[in-house]
Formats: sequence, C-alpha cells, structure tokens
Amino acid sequence: MSEGEMIGPYSIKLQHLPANNILIGSDKGSLPYSSERPRHEVRLSNRWIMQSQVSAKLWQKVMQDSAATNTATGTDTSHATSNISSDFAEGYSWDEIEGFLIIINEASKKMGIEGEWRLPTESEWQSAQNQLSIYVPEKKEEVLSDQPHPNYRGAPTDGRPRIIENPHSMMRLYRVSRMAHPSKKMVSIKSQASIKNGQSGQIFRLIFVPSNWQPSEVVVPDFFNLKRLAIQEILIALIIGVLPSFAIPIVRGMGSYALTGWVNLLFGGLCLAFASSLFWRPRTPTWKFAEDGNSMQETRLKGKKLLKVGH
Repeated sequence: MSEGEMIGPYSIKLQHLPANNILIGSDKGSLPYSSERPRHEVRLSNRWIMQSQVSAKLWQKVMQDSAATNTATGTDTSHATSNISSDFAEGYSWDEIEGFLIIINEASKKMGIEGEWRLPTESEWQSAQNQLSIYVPEKKEEVLSDQPHPNYRGAPTDGRPRIIENPHSMMRLYRVSRMAHPSKKMVSIKSQASIKNGQSGQIFRLIFVPSNWQPSEVVVPDFFNLKRLAIQEILIALIIGVLPSFAIPIVRGMGSYALTGWVNLLFGGLCLAFASSLFWRPRTPTWKFAEDGNSMQETRLKGKKLLKVGH
C-alpha cells in the first residue's frame, strides 16, 4: 500500500481522501435553491475512496457465494451475479447493495482492516471531486448514501450519512445521487434516485472510513431568521413590484387610475415581486464553524467553494 493508495478485500483499490473542510449547499437566495440552503461547512477526517465505480466484475466476484449472501441479508440475490452486460454494477436495489456491503465489511474485518465500508455521502463525494477529480460516466447516475431532505437544517457536519428517522416517510425509498450532465462530459448535477428496485444506469462506488474516525455532535442550526426575511420581502415587494406598478400609470398620464384601480395595481405589483423570487434574491448567510470548533455561526462569504486540505 502506497501513501496515497489502499488495497482492501477482493483487491479493491482506493485512493486517499485527505482530511479537509468543504462547503456544501448554495447561498443563492432564489426559490429554486431553497433545498440547497443553508450553505454550510463540513469537516471531513481522512478517508479512502474508489476512483471509479464498482465494476460488474467486482460485483460478480463478491456476490458469487449466493448462499452466504442470503444468510447474511435474508434476501434473494440469486440473480445478482448475472448482471454483467455493463462495465459497471448497475441497476441494483438498495437491499442488494446492502448485502454487498455486508460481505465487504466482513471480509475487511478478517483482513484486520478496521472501519466501515459504505457508499459516500454528498460531502464526501464533493470533496473527492475537488481533490481526486472523480466523476459520473455519461448517461449514468451515481447513488450516494444520504436520504433526501427539504433543506440542510439539522444536517451533520462531519460527513456521516444523513438518514430520515421517520420509518413511514416515502423519502426513505430514495437516495441523493449525482446524475451525469446530458451533454457536458465529466459534469454532474445533484438529484435523487429511487432505490427500492434499482433503475437502469444507477451505479455506485465505495468509501472506507477508518475506525478511528471521531463523529461530531455539531449539526447545522435549525435557526431561521423570519424577521429578517419578512423585512427583506417587504422592501423587495415595494421596490420591484408595488412602486413601479403605481408609477407606470402615473407616468403615462393616467394618475386617476392609480386611485380608482389601486387594488389591481397592488395585486399586480405583489405578483411581480413574487415572480422575481424565481430568478433573484440576495445571497443568504453561510454557516461556518466558530473558533471553538464546537458550534457554528452565520457569516457572509464570497466565492463558491471553501476547500482546506488538512485541519
């Protein structure tokens, strides 16, 4: 094993992902980015990740003992060794992937490699993209370990998977994913994948987190400044919508309509202000770790990325 490389069970080759800090989410204020807020800092310890996705050959090698897999998972995986029409192990359900991970983790322990093998989280994947230039192949969708949430409030800040606690939530049937851009090579967008039965084109890679990893109790605060938002929206509604709506008929010599038709003008101005939220709103604060490292604080940051190798 070289300094930047690790060989795991079944000759799985991984690259070293150094400890680093990274920003996840977006500080854009418009409505389409509401699920990506608040942007926040995540601190990642040392990890090891596959440069590429799990291959069909590796899947077949690991799952060749179907009897052992059935005993470990209690599920029927007899068909899981025959899907080798692609270069990648693709289209498998989450139950099948979990069965695969059980075998990998057990084999790892027998080799004396202590830690957890799983799919990377969104922050781990983004960190690996920045540092190791990983990507999603064309027309593929890479499944991650996080379950989708409406926003990042309450999200962990140490890179662990974000799981939905409610056992009845339908979103437990989905995972966050990275989908290859339809036209741009080596570019992907965040999405979510149905993992109950698996879909064509869905692939995955492995990450290894050593057992000396220390979880953090710090999460993204649930705090939401409703007062600040209300004042902002009132000012925007006046400047972008209401005042121009009244000014237009006055400038055109129809001042009397500004009095008789004020209800229509007010409603039209408010509609215009609301429509503008689809395209623009001021950038929102970013949650960063405070100096004590045990809490987070709001701040305004310029630029799109924060990447610090080591901490």
